[in-house]
This record gives sequence, C-alpha cells and structure tokens, in this order.
Amino acid sequence: MLLRRLKEGYKNDSTGAVEKFTWPSGFLIFPCGVTWIIGSIVNHFTIKESERTHIPNKNSAICAITVSISTLTYTYAIYMTNFPVVMMFKSCNLISVILVGVLCSRVKDKKLTLATKKIVIGVLITVGIVMFKAFDPSSKKEEKKTEIMGIVLLIVSLLADGFLPDFQAEIKSVYKPLPMEMMTQINKWVAIVSIVYSSLLLEIGDIVSFILDHSNFAFHMALMGILSTFGQMFVYRMIKQFKQHFAPFVITTRKIFTVGLSIFWYGHPTNIFQMLGLFLVFALVTYEFVSELMEEKTKEAVLEHKPVETSLSLQEVEQIVPDDFSKPENSSTEV
Repeated sequence: MLLRRLKEGYKNDSTGAVEKFTWPSGFLIFPCGVTWIIGSIVNHFTIKESERTHIPNKNSAICAITVSISTLTYTYAIYMTNFPVVMMFKSCNLISVILVGVLCSRVKDKKLTLATKKIVIGVLITVGIVMFKAFDPSSKKEEKKTEIMGIVLLIVSLLADGFLPDFQAEIKSVYKPLPMEMMTQINKWVAIVSIVYSSLLLEIGDIVSFILDHSNFAFHMALMGILSTFGQMFVYRMIKQFKQHFAPFVITTRKIFTVGLSIFWYGHPTNIFQMLGLFLVFALVTYEFVSELMEEKTKEAVLEHKPVETSLSLQEVEQIVPDDFSKPENSSTEV
C-alpha cells in the first residue's frame, strides 16, 4: 500500500507541487536496483559461498524481460484505456497463469504440474473479482475512450503475466535456489533490462535530470526499493513453498481483501453483488490454500514411508556383504 502511494504521488500529482514522473522504466530501475543491493548484502552474510546456488543468467534474464514487458505495457495501456477495460483484463491474470501452467508449461517436475481443475478455480475467482469491481457503487463512470493500441498492450501484459510464474517455477525446480537468491538475481536483471530500455529510448538522461532537480526523489525511490524488497521476500517465499499459480492468486486477490476490510471497518456503501463476489473469492482462495497445504503434507507422508531404492545388482551386493555376515552360525550346507 505504501509502495503504491509513493508511485501515485509522482505519477498522478494534480496540485502542481510535484512535477510528474512520466518514465515508467524508472519505477523498475530504482526499486529493483535497491532490492538487488539489499538481497546481495543479505545473501553475502547468510549463505556460505560453497552453498550458494548458481542461476544461469539466461533464465534470470528471461524472467526480467517478462517482468519488464508486463509492467511497461500495462503502464502505457493505462493512458490509452478507460478503467473498466483495464480492470477486466487484469482480472484475467489468474486465467492466463493457469492456462500457461496447464497447456504449455516448461516445468518438467511432475510435483509442480497444474491439474486441469485449476482452470475452473481460476475462472471462478476471476468472476468474483469482476463482480466485486463492476458492482462497486462508489465507482465513477469514465468517459475516456479506449484505443486499439491500449487493448494490444493489455493483451501483451496479460501474456507476460501468464508466462512469468512458469519461468520462475522452472528455475525453482531445476536449480533449487533459496527465495532470497532468486529474488536478488531476477531483480538484478530487471534493473539491467530497464536501464538498457530507457537508454534505447533516450529516456535515461531525462530520468537523471529529474533526480537532480528533485532532491527528495532519490530518497523516495530508495524507500520504494526497501518496501518492494520487504514485499518480494514474502512473494518469493510463496514461490518456493507452493506451485507457480499460488503467488499470483494471492497477489491478485489481496487488494479485494483489503478493500473488503475497509468496507466493514469504515462502513462504505456496498451491495449484494459485491458481497457475493467477495465471498466467492475468499472461499476459493481459502480452499486453494488449504488444498495446497494438504497436498504438501500428503507428499511428505508418502516420502517418509517410501522404501529405499538401490541400483546395485545382486552380485554387487554379495561383493559388499561378507559371506560370514550373510550366513548364520552353525549353519550346515548338508542336505
């Protein structure tokens, strides 16, 4: 919440007290760069060098490019599309994640395979989110027209959102890094990709000039990076603990839960359709969370009772085990 408030303060100020920060890549360069620095320091003091995981730069760069595409296209689309259309597309985030995980996943680990029933759960949660937002009595009707390019950008952002968890799950299953290691590596490459992107568009000079003209901006960006790091620590812990679709479930639905608490606490106007949407999302996310925990416990129980397998042949075992050990004392070979 604090991170979003800081972003909006520089993007949408209408008082004239603060000049608008109009370069979306800056919101990737600074927070991700701070997260990279903090993560590197934490990993240096908490993980022994011999125990650190090497994540190939190729895999990290793919995740970083996907993050950058998702964030930048969504930001540009906001200026070309009215809010209801943006809301509809972003509500489909869960469906894109699950469809990628079910139909075209790169993850070979069967423990991370998503069942087809997850599509139904994702669709129902999306319906609940759309109901909650579409029937909000306090929402204002927007007259801003929707451009075709805005729709295209939202589709690209949606596709990137779908593939990112699968790329992260591939890193988790193949290289098995700690959450802080994956977070640090991916944020490093997001910062690098964003710097390259802003340099190609000749925006980097404007960003630097903005920093020099606004003395508090660097401090606010550092604060955004610290808040982003704190939030991502929990996100990457979920990525490590659960399947690739669970973190997007939590990230997408968290705002509904906070708004729901605000409605009950402050007595904001609402209606039956909003409450049905809120209940539907809450019930399905709770079900999904409990089912994932039960599945993990079932797998652990199976592993505890699984017999030890060996690839040794009978001849190799006979060479290792002495004859005297295999024969009882006073045994007779006579018939």
